[in-house]
Amino acid sequence: MPRGKGYVIVVSLPGLLNCTSVLIGRENYACQRSLFLYKMGLKSSRQHTPVNEKRYLMPLKKATEAVANEKLGQARRERRWSQGYVAGEIGTTLISVNRWERGITFPSAHFRKKLCQLYGKTEMELGLAREHMERSKEHAPREASGEREPLPRSLWHVPYTPSPFFTGRASTLQDLHDKLRTNHAKISTVAISGLGGIGKTLIALEYAYRHQRDYNAVFWANAEDAQTLAADFEKLAGKDVLNLAEKDEQNQDLIVTAVKRWLSTHHGWLLILDNVEDLSVVAPFLPLTGYGSVLLTTRDQASGEIIDDQVKVDTMELEDAVVLLLRRARILLKDASLDTVDDRDRKDVQAIAAVLDYLPLALDQAGAYIEETQCGLSAYLDLYEKHHHPLLERRGRLAIRYRETVTTTWSISFHKVERANSLSADLLRLFAFLHANAIPEELMTACLQESGLLTQHADAALAFNQALEELMKYSLVKRNANDRILSIHRLVQTVL
Repeated sequence: MPRGKGYVIVVSLPGLLNCTSVLIGRENYACQRSLFLYKMGLKSSRQHTPVNEKRYLMPLKKATEAVANEKLGQARRERRWSQGYVAGEIGTTLISVNRWERGITFPSAHFRKKLCQLYGKTEMELGLAREHMERSKEHAPREASGEREPLPRSLWHVPYTPSPFFTGRASTLQDLHDKLRTNHAKISTVAISGLGGIGKTLIALEYAYRHQRDYNAVFWANAEDAQTLAADFEKLAGKDVLNLAEKDEQNQDLIVTAVKRWLSTHHGWLLILDNVEDLSVVAPFLPLTGYGSVLLTTRDQASGEIIDDQVKVDTMELEDAVVLLLRRARILLKDASLDTVDDRDRKDVQAIAAVLDYLPLALDQAGAYIEETQCGLSAYLDLYEKHHHPLLERRGRLAIRYRETVTTTWSISFHKVERANSLSADLLRLFAFLHANAIPEELMTACLQESGLLTQHADAALAFNQALEELMKYSLVKRNANDRILSIHRLVQTVL
């Protein structure tokens, strides 16, 4: 046995399943072995040579040389199991499970099979494939430095890059991650909901990039309507992504079914469905079985039957709104502190954020205008007071990711509301003349009664609820049922 290197001595004795002793160097072998046998009730190893004893020498990695198997540890933590529980289920020791997760030792084929059966995952998904271990060693320095290791191109289909101006939302992103990774018995479906322009798509995009290594595959599809979603499923089936056998089928339903089958038979994927207008449209595209996560962005405040949980997104916090506006206007560098901003600019940017009611899209538009015209914060504030409508309609000429403005985003919603329910449209117009927050429902119903808008309905309460339902479908209003009050974003009132 070579000097100066650690080894694990595995001694197999009748009635003893798995006993290990870590020995350092040749000199300690004899005394450690004697001590081991003594503790087992054997006075001397020489007196027991007939015993069926087998010795295997396996190099024991130093802790500093080992690369933790994050996938194996994550699979256990997701199920909230202890290492002792896992050990008991597969017939090994807690120490062995601990060493496998820390990357100090590698499980045998027998225990790799047991682990796959226990977790319902493949060796690759548990980080137990030899090639995965080799890649982990190669990428360890990059992980230690915090650098993200991207997924293979074929399993990463997100057609956008993350926004360089993304700011804040830390609690929202953590909430999303917790909800998406909680349910392990089936597919987890979580929705990001909120008003148009609140930043739902950017949050989903940021989540995808931050957590791409937590998933075996990440896919993005536009779910505005059934035709658009089906077309994006065709892209997923194509040779550049999943390369499914059905990719060239003329029948689009066969392609959609093939993608659903892939999702049902694979684990650890994330499917992002952006801009869901109608939740019922999405249902036929989701697999009924499997282990994966679905993240939707929608304006609808209702969850329906297909959504397990919901993260409702509101306007930004003051400091985050200020930082976003300053960065977008190129006044504050990405890593610079707010302390570098002088008091006058700080006061002006806080005032702009306030009049825009901390809406991310409006802040982005304002920042783009300030950057492109070089007008400065104070001048923009004066302009907005006199010409807020033209400014809310203007999109930066260099905008690429999102071409819609605050005005066009909500105008589309207004037209859809009006076509669906005329009373909803009348109610929305009435909101424009009231204070934006804490509007009593009693006041709204009284105004509608006084104007005669409810007299044509047999049941005024039912008609009022139906009108509000249509508005909440687009998150144009928020309802507090306990206090019976309503609220609306101030910019919605401005655009109206």
